[in-house]
Amino acid sequence: MVSVKTTYDDGKPATLKLSKTALADNRVELAQEGEDALEAVSTGPVGAKHHALIADPVSLTRRSEREVGEVWLCGPSIARGYWNHREETIRTFAARSEGDDRPYLRTGDLGFLHQNELYIVGRLKEMMIFQGRNIYPQDVEAAVERIDSAFRAHGCAVFLSTREARRSWLCCKSWNSGQSRIGKASRT
Repeated sequence: MVSVKTTYDDGKPATLKLSKTALADNRVELAQEGEDALEAVSTGPVGAKHHALIADPVSLTRRSEREVGEVWLCGPSIARGYWNHREETIRTFAARSEGDDRPYLRTGDLGFLHQNELYIVGRLKEMMIFQGRNIYPQDVEAAVERIDSAFRAHGCAVFLSTREARRSWLCCKSWNSGQSRIGKASRT
């Protein structure tokens, strides 16, 4: 179980300003002055009797502290699986890391560990890959909102639609006038 630590002694949450360019390559690097950055907020340290690791979601190998990967958790408060869904339970609740025989829950969250603090930067299912680079939906949403001042701030959502075996990224944006329009962003 991940514990949530909302503030430190100074009353502020632990945050890191990360380079979006590095994040697109699954690297954790502090942003330089003036660089496009994502402010990541720590969820806190992993709870007592629990363990977290960051894994490559494809090769299922452990990632280093300076890399983004899928968050895996194990401990006494993690469920054992899905009721009557053996294959899905094995896939989600029984992940194994080389040299570690504990079963891990594959959370589907993308994150990293920094100084024993867990940071979440996205969801595996929501990430878009264009020309080998990881693109997070919130970055596309922010870019769309900057296109036209008529777009309402924080009034955009980018999501995946699957119809007839085709995948399309859709963007729904809200205009200051209160009207919403849906536009297809791309097909894969």
